[in-house]
Amino acid sequence: GIPLPLQELGDWLRGARGLSGNQDGWRIVVEQTTPYRQNRLPRRLEVSQGEVKLILIVDTWGDGS
Repeated sequence: GIPLPLQELGDWLRGARGLSGNQDGWRIVVEQTTPYRQNRLPRRLEVSQGEVKLILIVDTWGDGS
C-alpha cells in the first residue's frame, strides 16, 4: 500500500542523489557500484520505507542503442 516514487527512482538508479540518503521517507542505499565511462554507477540499489524493500540489480549499463 505504499506508492513507489517512480520519477525519483530514475534519479536514484543513476546515482544523481549520491550513494545513499533519505528522500520523502524512503531510505536509499547504493550497496555496489560498477564503472561506466568516466563514472561509477549503481550496480545494486536498495530502496526501503518501513517494511517495503525494493532491491534493483543492474547487470549492464549502456547508452540505449
